[in-house]
Amino acid sequence: MRVIKILHTADLHLDEEREERWAALAEIVKLGREEQIDVLVISGDLFDQHTDVERLRSRWREIWEDADFQTLICPVTMITAVTGGLALGGERVQVIQNFDEPVEIEDVRFWGGMPCEIQGGSAGGIAARLHSRKRDLDEGETDILLFMASFWILSSPDRISEMRL
Repeated sequence: MRVIKILHTADLHLDEEREERWAALAEIVKLGREEQIDVLVISGDLFDQHTDVERLRSRWREIWEDADFQTLICPVTMITAVTGGLALGGERVQVIQNFDEPVEIEDVRFWGGMPCEIQGGSAGGIAARLHSRKRDLDEGETDILLFMASFWILSSPDRISEMRL
């Protein structure tokens, strides 16, 4: 079995105004080329909430034009999945769309899904769904589970805290 190199980033929140985010993405893609990675994984929110993704398509493609690796998007919401996959996709960009259907790249199966799909309403529900992946694993095969979520914790009656996994 061949070893693959994976680079991971999360929550890019790209939009039309914040140039520093586009510069960071360009730097990540450049690093991926220099390090000869096989897969770039982008988890979480690819775009900021009210972004017109169609207006960003040419800018996105320009950054990726020399990328020679696969990109896998593991969205935190269906909106990210749809905008990331359909509008900006391409043969080297794939989106994990279903917790029960892995994406295979270079003989490695990447499992993941959106927290709203996985959780089942409780921390116990999340743990049970994640644990259920064991039945789908094959001895000798390489499987990677990608999971990203926010949990809101009521720490006092007037304060809500966010915890990211």
